Amino acid sequence: MKRKLHALLLLLAMAAGLLGFVGNQPTTNAATATKSSASELLSALPASDAIVYVNAQKILNETIPNFLGNRPNVMAKIRKEIDEIKNDVGIDPNTIDTAVVSMNFKTKTGGDSVVAIVRGRFNATEAIDKGFARAEKDGKLKRHETVYEGRAIYYLKRITTTNAKSKDDSVNMKDEVAVVVLDSSTLAVSNMQGVRAVIDAALGRNKVSDELVALATRNPSALISFSGNAKAIDEVPTKFGNSTQFLDGINQFYGSLWTSTNDVEGQLTLRTNTTERANELRDGLNGLKMLFSSMGGKGDHQKMIKDILNTVTISLAGNEVEINGKISNSHINFVLDTF
Repeated sequence: MKRKLHALLLLLAMAAGLLGFVGNQPTTNAATATKSSASELLSALPASDAIVYVNAQKILNETIPNFLGNRPNVMAKIRKEIDEIKNDVGIDPNTIDTAVVSMNFKTKTGGDSVVAIVRGRFNATEAIDKGFARAEKDGKLKRHETVYEGRAIYYLKRITTTNAKSKDDSVNMKDEVAVVVLDSSTLAVSNMQGVRAVIDAALGRNKVSDELVALATRNPSALISFSGNAKAIDEVPTKFGNSTQFLDGINQFYGSLWTSTNDVEGQLTLRTNTTERANELRDGLNGLKMLFSSMGGKGDHQKMIKDILNTVTISLAGNEVEINGKISNSHINFVLDTF
């Protein structure tokens, strides 16, 4: 397998949880995550530039049947992907209830990192054993174990031809996968540095900010919700020159995705440092909307884009700019028909 594949195994399982609706799923009252459970899981993350919450079971039990239930061919492909990921990872994506992700962006002073915490109806220790056993099959990776702050961390280390051994097996583990059991049904996965950061957060050190958690849980009905510090994005190096000028004056962002009867709806809020900057931003975004809406083209794709743009509203509330929009079931089916 490719070097970074194993670092994303459990993240792939989480992603499959967003898409995989298969029959004979166990029924559970925990299918719908509450705001308090979202806050609890998000609060377990380390300090972050951005965080994401995913209500996988709500997507599985409500959204997917509603929007894809009449498309057996698509569902068959999804089931096949689910089975492949289950065999590779060791976790059935259908047993994942909720997941949260922490992101720190690559800047001039530090590297990017991603941490995922997954909670569900699985045995965390058994899942690690199965997933790592499969990863070792190709003979290129070997399972190791180390202890940090009294917690066992399991990780995969690439087998090399040299006989030299490091004094600490966790050295140079930036690109390898590491996992820690937080409780019997909760796993944290990242590289070694990220997993240690999760353990530190559990001990009250360098935790995610309460403000980001509060912003990411404003919509208790969300399928996916998120928040972040825009300043961190400002610092991301870019080869496109001063392309971050648009973000000047934006301090934070937050939003969510949810469903109504026949639509997937979304909201993004940009929190600026002044009401004047918010006014400028709203006017600029409305100008871009008008520009794209007036572009030529009469094909089905152009019509769909214009239809979606017509649902977008950009409004002002103090120093915040709120962007709302939706995609209908018919638009989703149109996209699926093009593949």
